[in-house]
Amino acid sequence: METIQSIGASHGFGFGDLSIYTKEIDLEARIVNNFQKTIESITKEFESKVETLKGENRKIEAEVLESYIVILRDPEINNNLSTNSTLEEVFTVFEENAKQMESLDDEYFAQRAEDIRSLCKDVIIGMQDASSSFELQEGTILAAEDLTPTDTSNMDLNNIEGLIIKYGGPTSHAVIVAKNLGIPCVIGLNDNFTRLKNGQKILINGENGEVIINPDTDRIDELQKKIKEQEALVSSFTKKKLEDSDLDLRVNIGSSEEIDQFNSEVLESIGLFRSEFIFLDSKEPPSLDQQISVNNKLSKKFSGTVIYRLLDVGGDKQVEYLNINKEENPFLGVRGIRLIESNENVFSSQLESIFKSDLHSRAKVMLPMVSTLEDLYTTRRLIKEIAEKEGKEPLPMGVMIETPSAALIAEKLADNVDFFSIGSNDLTQYTLAADRGNVELRKYQDPLHPSVLKLINNVISTGINKGIEVSVCGEMASDSIASIILYSLGLRVFSLSPSSAALIFHTLSDSKFIRDKTPLNIDEFAHAEEIREYVNENN
Repeated sequence: METIQSIGASHGFGFGDLSIYTKEIDLEARIVNNFQKTIESITKEFESKVETLKGENRKIEAEVLESYIVILRDPEINNNLSTNSTLEEVFTVFEENAKQMESLDDEYFAQRAEDIRSLCKDVIIGMQDASSSFELQEGTILAAEDLTPTDTSNMDLNNIEGLIIKYGGPTSHAVIVAKNLGIPCVIGLNDNFTRLKNGQKILINGENGEVIINPDTDRIDELQKKIKEQEALVSSFTKKKLEDSDLDLRVNIGSSEEIDQFNSEVLESIGLFRSEFIFLDSKEPPSLDQQISVNNKLSKKFSGTVIYRLLDVGGDKQVEYLNINKEENPFLGVRGIRLIESNENVFSSQLESIFKSDLHSRAKVMLPMVSTLEDLYTTRRLIKEIAEKEGKEPLPMGVMIETPSAALIAEKLADNVDFFSIGSNDLTQYTLAADRGNVELRKYQDPLHPSVLKLINNVISTGINKGIEVSVCGEMASDSIASIILYSLGLRVFSLSPSSAALIFHTLSDSKFIRDKTPLNIDEFAHAEEIREYVNENN
């Protein structure tokens, strides 16, 4: 048994026999269909699939395919190729375009470079009139460098128990399909991909990114037990039980699919609405009416509070039509609320869409990437101006605590806002100075590190003393041990993925650590693992 640590991309556990999908191309093979004919054929195929996906309400997959069509029609490619182009010429032109994307040194464009390379294989295989079908046996763990829409359309995905992707990013086609179909998925294996062999027994954990090769009987039994336990927890998680507790559980929502697919009789509120998807899913700024439409959809689905995070792009999320300059270190650059100075109209449009929608009476506005008190001023002014214009009450305004500076000045911020929401993912990244997308730095990406917990403790205690609401909306809220620690520090509002709610509710309800009011003095610990052991020993 051996373990590979990668990145979890789609939650769940998968176990089965490994099948590695390869799509090798032979540049010496005979050409059956010329380049122009192949491009037209693939484009028509994708256009047909787009309509099918839209009819099945799988909008994000459809939009990915539409972006592929844009690549196929790109004049940078087509103007350099012709009916008589050879396979080698096609490969060279596509590869040059991919390298240009990579040279921009940006996560978004790096993903587009992989899309170009994947499409190049589709085109060359199409020119050879070769089959790309791939037989999948029931109970398969599928591994691939990446998967294009052409690849997945030729597979029976119902037979897949889990996906392992060598390169793919969180917005890749493979990850989107996995999430939509509820397939566990891990990404970012890179060089470790060579350790995988056809026929191996594989267990994957889509939450923490573990890939276990040939797991022993104990690990398999542990997996099956976890699956049964999760099913039992979900069935016993009721609205009455939640109402009778002192917990407020909310959900994180970040796409149209998540809104459409949300179906819960227990959860009613959103603790984090990632509004940036409205912008990322569009090639031009979304209109006011489009934003109002999304807000009204939210209002119909959720009867409780909706924490609406204003546009949070920059860093690993780039929007070409906004005024964002190329930066050497975008995670420490003009991202989140720092964009408001150069894009005030965009943020104003977001706020106006809330005021004009059915969501207004239950929405609270949250500012991302706040570092100083000055970061609040422009948004507060806009809220006041639009409220007066619409003749309505101003929206409650809060901040996402994700920078150490915000956590350290929590008392000053509390005098100027209505609530805090701790974004533990970025708070951990910035506190320990470690890129949370870098697998090699995983040991620095632990929110239970005493330095991070000290900041979180300061924010929670400040909220309690000042009488303002504090929640946690990062992945930390979905972790069993972390949730017990957060509760012990005084947190009662947890915002998490819908699939994690039942587990966290029962974890907190059944916790001996909480029931016995076990003291937790963060200053006594030097390492995250010590804290975990302490909670486990007393729980």
